[in-house]
Amino acid sequence: MKYFVIGIWILCFLVGLCIYADRAIAERTAEITVPLEQALAAIQAGDDQTAQACVARASQAWEGNEKVFASFLSHDHTNSIREELSQLSWLQGNELGQRIEKILKQVQGLAEMDQIIWKNIL
Repeated sequence: MKYFVIGIWILCFLVGLCIYADRAIAERTAEITVPLEQALAAIQAGDDQTAQACVARASQAWEGNEKVFASFLSHDHTNSIREELSQLSWLQGNELGQRIEKILKQVQGLAEMDQIIWKNIL
């Protein structure tokens, strides 16, 4: 009986950790996607200067949260996003918009990767 109780405690701990990780990643991806969406809107309005400022905010948010992402997610995905973000400061216009759309999909994919659903558990 004691092994059953220990097993239940471990299961509860792991489920709690999964819920924490899901919330932490969702909150942190939102901190990054909001400035990227603002940058995309600025590009569509033809304001490259505002877009670059929004990209800089997104890059700062990424740097501040990268350790959390690296703790819970695959480094292949996090390294790819870091590299893409570092290259954005050199781009302008349509090319910048295309890269931002690509990064937005990648960042939103991070939140979906860690959701507690059967697809991710199995």
